[in-house]
Amino acid sequence: MAYRDNPLVNLTVISLIVLGGLGFLVMKEVIDLLKQRKGRRRLSLHSRLVFLTSALLIFGGALIIGFLEWPTSFTALGTGESLWTALFQSVTARTAGFNSIDLNLLEVPSLFLIMFLMFVGASPGSCGGGIKTTSLALFVAVLHSRLKGNPHTNVYRRTLPEEAATKVLTLVMTALLFLAVAVFALLAIQLQGLSASASRGVFLEYTFEAVSAFATVGLSLGATAKLLPLGKGLIIVLMFIGRVGLLTVAFAMLRRSREVAVQYAEENIMIG
Repeated sequence: MAYRDNPLVNLTVISLIVLGGLGFLVMKEVIDLLKQRKGRRRLSLHSRLVFLTSALLIFGGALIIGFLEWPTSFTALGTGESLWTALFQSVTARTAGFNSIDLNLLEVPSLFLIMFLMFVGASPGSCGGGIKTTSLALFVAVLHSRLKGNPHTNVYRRTLPEEAATKVLTLVMTALLFLAVAVFALLAIQLQGLSASASRGVFLEYTFEAVSAFATVGLSLGATAKLLPLGKGLIIVLMFIGRVGLLTVAFAMLRRSREVAVQYAEENIMIG
């Protein structure tokens, strides 16, 4: 926090965070393209989605945080210091876990946005956690295609395989369900015996703690020191699963599907 108005420190740490979150395959592809002297230079669909989604999350998150905090927590800061702080918090929420301002000073919508950024996390093959940027991009692409009535998922004049669409829907839904159960369990452990008014006041703290642990970010609103032994154990499990990968753990625990799956007569139901 003492260096939040220092451009050199901000740019150095931000650059390291972004590079560590892009993924080694993307960095290797960029290096190979720069070394290529002849022929058409073209990034793969994976790298293009990583760059596009990362840029939207970084600058979109910084813009929203700056807009929300300008009349409140940023009032004591100068214009340049506020811009650096908003950008730094948007970047660091995706993987690093540093903070250039006391998070308890931020408004609830800003904290919710930071939780979303932590949940998305970095890109595949990187040092960060979360569901990954490509999963978010593919999830939005699948949703957009289905709402338009298109059974295929098209991105940048490429059609993605249905297996990828199924995997990303499974990952996002499983991550949301897993986090919901984990937050419920953490609240049940930590708030046992507290009054209703006291428990409502710390709901955001423990939810933020659980999302941060699952995304292996490290940001906290101060709930870490309050954790009971069972709560610490749950946070440890969240960090382990978030680092190894939710689908990796799920596939390791559940049986593989049989080669010949049974299919019964179809019957439709009403939804929505």
